[in-house]
Amino acid sequence: MASSSDEPPHMPAPKETFQTLWAEALRKFQQSTDVPSTRWDSLLHRMSDCHNEDDVCAVLDEIMQKLEHFRVGDPKWSKIRNKYMKPAIQVLLLFNDAIAEVASSFPTVPGGKAIFVGFAVLLEASKGVAERCDALIGLFEELNAFLESLRVRLSAPSSIGPSSKTISIMILTQLLNIFVMATNIFSPSKWRIRRTLFRDALVKDTTLQDALKRLQKLRDLETKATVAETGATVSELKALVGRVSSEIASMKQRIEGISYVKQQHRTENDISRLLDKLDRVGPADIDAQNSNGCLAGTRVDILTDLMSWSRDTSAPQIYWLNGMAGTGKSAISRTFCRDLREANLLGGSFFCTRRGTLEEADVRRIIPSLAVCMALRDMHCTLALLAELDVNAFSRHWNLDLQIERLLRQPFSGIEAADRPLPVLVVDALDECSDQDLTRDWITKLVLVARKLPVKLFLTSRPEPHIRQHLELLDPSLGQVLRLHDVEQDIVGADIGLFLRHGLESMRPAVSQGIPDWPMKSDIDTLTHLSGKLFIYAFTALMYIRKDPIERLSKLTGTTVIAGRAMTQPLDTIYDLILKEAMDPRDYDDDEIERTRRMIAIIICIREPVTVAALAELLQVPSHRIRQSLDRLYAVIYVPLQDNIGHLSTFHASFGDFLTIKGRAPEYMRSCMHDSHIRLSHACLLLLQSDKLRFNISNAITSYQSGTVQSCDIDDVLRYAALYWSKHIHAASVLGGGTVDLLIVLEKVLVGPKFMFWLEVLCAVDRSRDAYEILSHAHELTQAGKLESFIKDAMVFVHESEPAIRRSSPHIYLSALALCPPSSAVSLYCMPYFTGLAKPIRRVHLPSASPGSKATAATFSLDGSWLIIGFEDGTVRTWDTRSGKLITESPQRLHMRPISLVAVSPNKCRIFAVSHASFDLRLSTWGVEPSIELVETICTEAHINLFALSPDGLHVAFGLNTASVPIMPHASGYSNSPSYEVRLWDLTNGI
Repeated sequence: MASSSDEPPHMPAPKETFQTLWAEALRKFQQSTDVPSTRWDSLLHRMSDCHNEDDVCAVLDEIMQKLEHFRVGDPKWSKIRNKYMKPAIQVLLLFNDAIAEVASSFPTVPGGKAIFVGFAVLLEASKGVAERCDALIGLFEELNAFLESLRVRLSAPSSIGPSSKTISIMILTQLLNIFVMATNIFSPSKWRIRRTLFRDALVKDTTLQDALKRLQKLRDLETKATVAETGATVSELKALVGRVSSEIASMKQRIEGISYVKQQHRTENDISRLLDKLDRVGPADIDAQNSNGCLAGTRVDILTDLMSWSRDTSAPQIYWLNGMAGTGKSAISRTFCRDLREANLLGGSFFCTRRGTLEEADVRRIIPSLAVCMALRDMHCTLALLAELDVNAFSRHWNLDLQIERLLRQPFSGIEAADRPLPVLVVDALDECSDQDLTRDWITKLVLVARKLPVKLFLTSRPEPHIRQHLELLDPSLGQVLRLHDVEQDIVGADIGLFLRHGLESMRPAVSQGIPDWPMKSDIDTLTHLSGKLFIYAFTALMYIRKDPIERLSKLTGTTVIAGRAMTQPLDTIYDLILKEAMDPRDYDDDEIERTRRMIAIIICIREPVTVAALAELLQVPSHRIRQSLDRLYAVIYVPLQDNIGHLSTFHASFGDFLTIKGRAPEYMRSCMHDSHIRLSHACLLLLQSDKLRFNISNAITSYQSGTVQSCDIDDVLRYAALYWSKHIHAASVLGGGTVDLLIVLEKVLVGPKFMFWLEVLCAVDRSRDAYEILSHAHELTQAGKLESFIKDAMVFVHESEPAIRRSSPHIYLSALALCPPSSAVSLYCMPYFTGLAKPIRRVHLPSASPGSKATAATFSLDGSWLIIGFEDGTVRTWDTRSGKLITESPQRLHMRPISLVAVSPNKCRIFAVSHASFDLRLSTWGVEPSIELVETICTEAHINLFALSPDGLHVAFGLNTASVPIMPHASGYSNSPSYEVRLWDLTNGI
C-alpha cells in the first residue's frame, strides 16, 4: 500500500543500486536481445566516446543506414531521430551526469551511456521497416513526455541528493527493460501478430504498458525525493544564509567602524594641519573665557536685538557695540557668542586683552584665529581653507590685505546662501590691541571689503579715537552702531540692580544670622545708583564687599556722590576706596604701605603681563613679598595662585586709567608712577649688565640655519628686560626726569659687547625688528657724548643689518659686525671683543658713477689700483681704487650700446670693451692718453663670449660662440682663423 506521507520510502544507497540493479539489467538486456558480446562491446565503446546528443545520433545514423529496409532520406527516420530520439538523448545524458560519480566507483560496470546501446539494438531490431518505425514513434512519444518532466530537475546534477540518484539508476534500469521488451516485440513471430496495429503496436502491449506505468511511479517517487531533498537543502541554505547574513552584518559594522575611525583620523589630521599652519590663539576663543556672561534677565533687549540682527539676511554686515570702560561689553559678547552657537550662527570669536598672552593683544593674530574657527564649523569649510593654504602657504608676515583675502574671502566664499543667515565673527575689546596704528588699519581694510565677505562682523570696543573714526560714521546699509553708555539709565539700572542683588544674595550665607534682611533693598538701590551705567563698578563693588560683606557694603553705600560728576567718577570713587582700604595706616606700617603703593604702580607700569616669579626675579625681591603687598587688592588686581603660572594684571584697563590719567590719579600715587619706571629701568639694566646676558645666549649652532629652526628658550625676565628697558627710561623722563643715573648705567651696558648680546636676545625672541625703535627712545634722552654717538651709530647699524640679524643670531657677528664701517662707534667699541671675523680691505665711494644706468661689467687692473666699470648705456669709466677719483671715461662715440666685457692692458695704457647689439658686436680699445685713438673691430658672424690680453699686452684672444678662438695682434690688426687663413684687420677703421 502506498504511503499517504509526502516523504519517499527508504531508498538503498546509489552505489548499492548501481552495483546490483543496473548491472543485472545490463546482463539481462544482453542475454534477452541475443546481442553478440563483440557487438555489445563495440557499441559500448562507440557510445562511451559520445559527449552530446549529436554524437549519439551520428552513431545511430550509421546503424540505420546499414539496415536492409532502410531508405536513404526516409522522412520517418528523420522524424524519429530529430523529434523524439534527440530530446530523449539530451535528458538521458543528464541522467548519465547525475550518476557519473556513482558509476566511477565501478569501472567494470558500464555507466549510464549504456542506455544508448539499447537504442541501437532497438533500431537494429526495427530493420528499417516503415511499420516498425511507426511503432517506435508511438513508444518514444510516451517516453519523451516522461523524460521532459525530469529535464529541469536533472539540469543541476550537483544538487541531486542520494535518494534522487538511486531513483535515477532505477529509471535507467526500467528504460533498459522497456527497450528489451520492445526489441522482443519486433521478433518475426510476435510482429506478425501486431503489424496490423502499426503505430500502437508497442504501446498497446500489456507487458510494455505495465513497464511504462512503473516508469511513471518511479517519476512520482523521484518527485517526492526531490521535495524532501529540496526541503533539507532549503533548511541548510536558510541556516547558511543566516550565518552569512550575520557575518555580513558584522563585517559591515566593522567596515563602518573602520571607516568612521578613518574619517575621524582624517578630520583630526585636517584640523591638526590647520592649527599647525595658522597657530590659532586658543586663549582668545569664547571657550577659553570665563562663564560670566550676562545674568539671566539682564540685557534682554540688547541680546534680542543682536540675535535679530544676526538672523536678518538684509541687515548691515557690521555691528559695532561700544561703551565706556566697565559698561559690560565683554559680558554681552560672551552671552551673544553662546546664543549664536546654539543657533549654529557662530563663525568664530576673538577676545582681545592685554592681560593675557602677547598674542591676545596682537591684531595680526585675529584673522588667522577666526579663519580656524570658521574652518572648524564643518568638514567642507576645513577642506576649503586647507585647499587655499596648500596653494598659498600661510606666513605670519602676510599683510592684512592678504590675510583677509586668503583666509576669509576666498576659502569661504561659497558658504553664503540667499535664504540663510551668514555666520557671525565676534571680536571683543578691539581697544585692548597693543598697536593702535595696526588696529586702525585692520578696521579700515575690513570696512572696505565687508560687503564681499561671506560673514557678519560683531565688534566691541571703547570709543577710542583710532576706532571711532572708522566705525562711527559707517553707511547705515553697511554698519550698525550701539553705544552702551547711551542706553537709557533706567534700563541699565534695572540690569545692574538685578546683577547686584544676585551677587549680594550669594554672600548671604557668610553674613551673621542676626541680619536676616541683608542685603537691604535700599543698599542695593544705592549701589545701583553709584554704579551708574558701569557694570565694572558693580562687579568691582561685589569683589570688594566679598571680603567683609557687612562692613564694606556699609562703607560703599555711605559714599556721597555729587550730582553731575563725570562718567568715571563712580569708578574712581570705588578704586580710591579700595586703595585706601589696602593702605590704611591703622592696619599697616608705613613701610608696608609704601611697598603696596610701589607694587601697585609697578603692576600698572609693567609693559606686558608677567608671572609672580618673573617679577620677583626682576625686582630681586621674594615672591611672597609681592603677594603680601597685593593681599588687599584682589578686587582690582588678579594675583595667580601659583608663582610660575598665570600673570599679574589688573582686572580691567580702567584701573590703570584711574592711576595714570591726569586729574583722576590720587596725589599719593603720582610720584610712585614715576619712581616705578625708574625702578623698572634700573632692574632691566642691572639684569642686562649681569652675566645672564652673554655671548651666544641663543645657543645657535650654525649660521646656515634660520633662527626659527634653531629655536631656544629665553627666560621671561631676560626677555622683558631686553624689550622694555628703553620704554621705562623714556616714561620716567616724561613723568619727572631724573634719568641721568640711568643713562650712566645704560652706557656701561650698551657701549661694548653687551650690545651684540642684547641683539642676540631680540633675534632669539623674534623681535629684532623692534631694535631700532627701542634705541630711538633712548636716543631722545641722550646728549652729545659717547652714549649718544654710540646709540646713533647703533640705530644705523640695526637698520642696515636688520635682514641679516633677523636671519639668525650668528649673522649679528659674521655679517653685520664684520661689515660695519670702521668709523662706526659700533665697530670701534665692539669689534675688539670679537676676533677672526672677515675684514673688508677698503671702502671707497664712487661719486661719479653713471647716473640712472646699471653697471653691466667690471674688472680691476693687474695691480688692483684701477677699477673699470661698463654700464648699460655704453659708458666705460675708470676709477682710482685708493682715492675714488675718476681717471678716464670712454670716448663719446662708444656710448651707444650696453657693455658686456671690459679689460685693461697690463701697462694700463689701453682699455678694452665688448659692446653688442643683436649680432653687431664690437671689440673696442682706446688709450688712457688722448694720443692713443679709439680702434674698433666689428664682428657680425658670431657672439664674443670672452676675451683676454696676452701677458705682454701685444695680443687679444677672444672666444666666439662658434667655438673658434681668433688671436689678434692688436697693434697690427692681423687675425689667425681656425682654418689657418690670415686676415688683415685695419684697427684704424675696423675694416
